[in-house]
Amino acid sequence: MALPGEHKSFCVLDYHVNNSMISVQRHFRTKYRINPPTGKSIRKWYVQFRDSGSHVDRTDNTRLIKAAKNLRPRGKREVDRPLKRWTET
Repeated sequence: MALPGEHKSFCVLDYHVNNSMISVQRHFRTKYRINPPTGKSIRKWYVQFRDSGSHVDRTDNTRLIKAAKNLRPRGKREVDRPLKRWTET
């Protein structure tokens, strides 16, 4: 379930205050009226925030950047190969 940053921030802050997954999930359900994230997700966001200062997961962006660097232009001619000059015989 992809949650907006506001929901993740709420979970991280509430966990920091209460130190209880159950209370975070109860507060979340009361405030947003949707099913709360799992305790495993909340713990992951909290540890990530504690270690890096952000709850945003950057691994997806780095994978995209690495994939973009490996892309080669498509076309009839490879970039590394020079153009052939046609001569009449």
